[in-house]
Amino acid sequence: MGKPKRNLFPNIFSGLVFYIISQQISAKAAETEWKRFQELCSPVKPENTRRFTPEKIQKCGTTLRRAGYIRLIAEKLADNTIDVNSLIKEDDAEFIKKNHKIAGCRRMDSSDASDSYAEKTECHQFQGCGCS
Repeated sequence: MGKPKRNLFPNIFSGLVFYIISQQISAKAAETEWKRFQELCSPVKPENTRRFTPEKIQKCGTTLRRAGYIRLIAEKLADNTIDVNSLIKEDDAEFIKKNHKIAGCRRMDSSDASDSYAEKTECHQFQGCGCS
């Protein structure tokens, strides 16, 4: 069987966008949407992504809601409203508190990201997720 294949990303934003795009869809569909997104926003960085409307991002194949989340996070990272790099250094309690400020990121702790910082910023669903 071997080890499962895991995507590694050059930056936290790329990993976060991939996890938003790939939620609850097949691996093949996620791969297709991710390739389209990479073509649109190459290189995948907040500064490049924020140039596009959610409607334009949606044309990569994702939902308009997810496209809106991607754009919102890109804006917050580009203008330093959120510093994801500092979040990954926090202890569990502080991480949970700050992580939930990123609209839609599910409640999680640092053990959820033992292998990859991108997993630590995995998004579950945005507003109304019921996390406290």
